[in-house]
Amino acid sequence: NDITPEVIASKVQRGLNGLKVAPYYGCQMVRPDYGFDDPESPQSLDRLVESLGAEAVPFPLKNRCCGGALIISEEEIALSLMHKLFGNALDNGAQCIVTPCPLCQTNLDAYQSKVNGKFKTHYNLPVFFITQLIGLALGIDAVSLGLKTNIVSPDAILDYIYKVKEEAKSGT
Repeated sequence: NDITPEVIASKVQRGLNGLKVAPYYGCQMVRPDYGFDDPESPQSLDRLVESLGAEAVPFPLKNRCCGGALIISEEEIALSLMHKLFGNALDNGAQCIVTPCPLCQTNLDAYQSKVNGKFKTHYNLPVFFITQLIGLALGIDAVSLGLKTNIVSPDAILDYIYKVKEEAKSGT
């Protein structure tokens, strides 16, 4: 909370204009009530995403559990939780998910193919850690941000971001 979305917006070099992002808080970020956001309808991450020029899509399950703590002991439950999250994000137009929680980011990225196998889905939804998305907007290259280590390829999102930037330069 020390650096506001407005300050971050003033530093943006490569706006994420038009990118549709599902802001995913997870179940721990605003619970118990830490006082900086509403635990039932958090908005801080939505505002941060929008300060980068992206669109925070409606995401009713944004503060639900992804099953990160259950993936080893209760895999079926965890996969079901993730399946609901992916479906909800896509149903609301998301091109990617962003989260501040390292466990959520790892869980949603690493187990997406297992969700696809279990539920016969074809999710291909990149999951970014919030600092990766901020870094992209600040003009940091993908390799330095570790995006080549993401399991679900972010290449389609990177192509989109760079295309939008080039169109803005050329005026088309």
